[in-house]
Amino acid sequence: METTTLSLVPESLRHLLPPVGKLLETVPSPQMVYIVRHATPHDYTTGSRLQKVYGTHARQVWLSSEGIDEANCGRDYICREVGRVRAVIHSPLPRAKQTADILMGYYIVNPPSFISDVRLEDIRLGPWLDIPRQDWSKYRSLYWEEQLKSHGRDGEPENPCQTQQRVVESFFEHIQKDSNGLPLLFVFHGDPICFLFQYLLSHDLMHLVDYRVMSDGESQLVGKCTIWQVRLSLDRPVEIKLMFNPQSV
Repeated sequence: METTTLSLVPESLRHLLPPVGKLLETVPSPQMVYIVRHATPHDYTTGSRLQKVYGTHARQVWLSSEGIDEANCGRDYICREVGRVRAVIHSPLPRAKQTADILMGYYIVNPPSFISDVRLEDIRLGPWLDIPRQDWSKYRSLYWEEQLKSHGRDGEPENPCQTQQRVVESFFEHIQKDSNGLPLLFVFHGDPICFLFQYLLSHDLMHLVDYRVMSDGESQLVGKCTIWQVRLSLDRPVEIKLMFNPQSV
């Protein structure tokens, strides 16, 4: 992170992770991993919560009909271009689990292992779930600063550095296991995916509004149900490539 951004973060949270090169040394190399953001969720909220951040961050949110269509397109891509995977590691939140189930829908006879990992949950906003969505969008830069200042204690939103730490630790823990020549597939959420990519590329934690990361020299949108390929190797930089976007189908 830039010094001006890092200065907002509490001292105890500034260096939670080692440089990415240190963790790459622990990984059987080379490795291929696929990362998928969950498909578009349905807003089940009603009444006073309809226009709150709660609507898309609630734990009980499932996919909308649009999201199911996106995941079905992703399933076709995986069957055609990826083939079998060793395991599917997903956030336990329903919108991620449902996306993972649909993506693996063609593998009925010999399905991969499914692993639910709470560390892949979306960023934990705590009391901010009741913020009006209009305010959240209008003042996102100010909320971002407050997130960076947070200690992540009870009654506070999670600090992005804490989110990044738990996601990175989950990612490397799973890929350190014997690959048997098959890739892993991770399914989770926009903020944590961006934080993971930024760590792998040694980039700053970025202000998340459009969920963009640098890939192939371009700013790429981490959209709903996009599928990303991550190549890990000790003898070359980490490569992250957008492989599938349901909006392009």
